[in-house]
Amino acid sequence: MMVLGITVASALGIQNAVTWGTITIICTIPPVCTICVMFFMPESPFYLVSKNKEREALESLVWLRGNSNEVNSELEQLKKSLREQQENPNFSYKKLFTEGVYFKPFIIALTLMFAQQFSGISVITQYMKPIFLQAGSKLDAGLSAFIVNLVQVFFTGLAAISVDKLGRKPLLLLSGLGCSLSVIAVGVFFYLDENKKCVYDTEIQAPLVFNQNTAYTPVDEMCVPDSNIDPETVKSLTWLPLVSLTIFSISFALGLGPLPWVIMTELFPQEAKDKASSLVVLFQWLMSFVTLKFAKNINDAFNVSGGYFIFGSMCFCSIIFVIYYAPETKGKTNDQMKEMFREQSKMHEGILQIGVINRP
Repeated sequence: MMVLGITVASALGIQNAVTWGTITIICTIPPVCTICVMFFMPESPFYLVSKNKEREALESLVWLRGNSNEVNSELEQLKKSLREQQENPNFSYKKLFTEGVYFKPFIIALTLMFAQQFSGISVITQYMKPIFLQAGSKLDAGLSAFIVNLVQVFFTGLAAISVDKLGRKPLLLLSGLGCSLSVIAVGVFFYLDENKKCVYDTEIQAPLVFNQNTAYTPVDEMCVPDSNIDPETVKSLTWLPLVSLTIFSISFALGLGPLPWVIMTELFPQEAKDKASSLVVLFQWLMSFVTLKFAKNINDAFNVSGGYFIFGSMCFCSIIFVIYYAPETKGKTNDQMKEMFREQSKMHEGILQIGVINRP
């Protein structure tokens, strides 16, 4: 639904059909509708169970599920989850940061969220139209952005129905590889554009560079006099950003976009979910802010191409992390994941003890 909303907003901006003020007004409609609908929503079943309102919890489940055939077993599961939380009433942030059974999944979730944002998704999404304008694409920049977003909607839906069949790790690996290669391809295009050869006008003695308006214009800082890169070659590659960003959107939608959220809910034991998940979500949006806030600084320091090379490198690093550190959570309960991390912590403690004993 998030990428669908982004796509609708981008569609409104095709060829500046709708002004930004009007788009802003249109975008207030969904939250206003949400406020109205929430008056008719039942309370959360888990909340009702925690308040010993079992009958109301059952009614809420029937309302949410649409039938009463399987809600009894779900109600029992909610009661079991509540008992597990009550058995660990003193779970604290200190435990989260000091006990391996909680800290290891916490670090894994943080790293996946870091990889998600430092793939460059926020920068690419927010600056997609300027990217196509700068690249001099022959298609309307707004239309190009809409095409990319529409593709992302389709493949996000595909990921939702395939994640339980293919598993988390294979999709994350495929996603990281696709994002890395496609972002680096965009970087290559802008590197060529930034380093293309100057074409001099003998009359005005000024370097001329081909721009997206099909004319050569004097732009001293956008060309390199001694370069071997022909401006016509760069012009012939204006399709590359559209193709690359489409592949990026497909790759991101299959893994790095949705799966860190899925894996986060599957990594943490029940007693740690509220505190750990809150911090992970806070971290995720903090990284989104960082990438957007400092995108211009990165471009100023390393040029536009350098920014994309950095994002591409981060995507490649995510592949290495997933291979060696991210567990496969498909088909595993929170209790099974907790036991796995507990065994890993015991093994690491045993290795450390052996090292201490054997130390000369």
